[in-house]
Amino acid sequence: MVKTIRYRLVWKYLAGVLIILGIFLSATAITAPILGETAYILHFLLPSILLLSIGLWIYRAIPEKDVVEIEAIAITTLSFPLAGLAGLIPYISTGTMPPMDALFESISGFTTTGFTLLDTSRSPRVILLWRSLTQWIGGMGFIVMSIGMLLVSERAVVQLFSIGGPDTKLLPRMVHHVRIIISTYVLLTLLGIFLLLLSGLPLFDAVTHTLSGISTGGFSTHREGVGAFEVGRVSPAFIVIMLFGAINFVIYYRLRKRSLSRLGMIKGFFKDPQVAYLLLAVAFLGLVLNLFIEREWYEGLFLAVSAHTTTGYSTFPVPTLPPAVKMILVVAMFIGGSFGSTAGGIKIFRLLIALKGFVLESSRPGYPKGTILTLKFMERLITKEDLIHISFIIMAYFAIIVAGAVIFVLHGYRPVDSIFEVTSGVGTVGLSSGIVSPGMPWDLKLFLIFIMWMGRIEVLPFFVWVLSFKQLLRRQR
Repeated sequence: MVKTIRYRLVWKYLAGVLIILGIFLSATAITAPILGETAYILHFLLPSILLLSIGLWIYRAIPEKDVVEIEAIAITTLSFPLAGLAGLIPYISTGTMPPMDALFESISGFTTTGFTLLDTSRSPRVILLWRSLTQWIGGMGFIVMSIGMLLVSERAVVQLFSIGGPDTKLLPRMVHHVRIIISTYVLLTLLGIFLLLLSGLPLFDAVTHTLSGISTGGFSTHREGVGAFEVGRVSPAFIVIMLFGAINFVIYYRLRKRSLSRLGMIKGFFKDPQVAYLLLAVAFLGLVLNLFIEREWYEGLFLAVSAHTTTGYSTFPVPTLPPAVKMILVVAMFIGGSFGSTAGGIKIFRLLIALKGFVLESSRPGYPKGTILTLKFMERLITKEDLIHISFIIMAYFAIIVAGAVIFVLHGYRPVDSIFEVTSGVGTVGLSSGIVSPGMPWDLKLFLIFIMWMGRIEVLPFFVWVLSFKQLLRRQR
């Protein structure tokens, strides 16, 4: 039975999101003089003071209490639009973007989608840095919200993570789990910056692209994306960074915990079927793409990794791709990366479980009547309820894509491009077939904002939250 959400308590936890954004806005303000853009300090410092003041006031005003699961789901659902609204202030105050486009850019950042309406060639570098930071913050997903919850309740962290899926209860204490994941995220970010510097990128580009890459967000400081650099030289580093972000972060913890040799670490990676699938899939997809696109061989692999990890980087204009290639990419974007990573999509583990379930059910007629068949994945028993949950998620993504494609077609766009754009949005990818632009109709901008939000929270929390209002109305009657 759905319980009534205590929104006063929910706001106490959401205050943590405001506090986090206030801290990062302050950090961005400090970088303005370093970037030679001192005039923009107040555009970040004043919003920082505002968010910190509001966040701390709410936190102190509301008594601490433990949350129930439905309240944790409400926090999950509301955190991203709240972050999007708070994070749009610098875009508007600096005159970089109008309000609607600023909201679109901010939501695209925090959901790690990477759709952009920003003219990067005319934007201050401090705005470009903030833009990449929004993806880095959003890439931590549940972890970012958990940091805010640590301010008030350790139990809230446990409850929030318990709705995520497999591998979220591997550690005895969830707070320790959060700290390990965050430290890993930071270490991988530093490693990514080092790799891009070795590849010849300037420090600013290395930092901003790593922030966007490790979060599988895909924002670039250049209109041409990664194509603005020497592609053959920088591609290996970018591919490594994108794969780092799309692999289950719990695996990094396991490898850090155990003193393994290099060979042992490689074997440890491949023990996770999601990693094995991802690496094999992008290798195969890269070969297939190279058959269709007349470019250097590594650009096919780069595009395959970018689509499957839902990062959205590109080395050449995506609208120039043939329709067949776009549909191949649609499949990769729909699947996405590993569970427990920053990637979007339905997640590889759901695909693998659904396939195993299909094979199991197909083999049932070959067994004696009454035989109990069990389904296991990664040494975990998959129940009927698990399969129903996974089926709902997959069908919900599919339904959004179909409905969204119809909406875009009714606006006059080609079916293939419409399917591509909607899949990229709900998969939080950011590759565009050319539809996303400042001149796009306002209602399509709002629709893409909605599906980017849905894709980041993986749809189900939103419906659970909406249904809680129905229960509330019943009680009021």
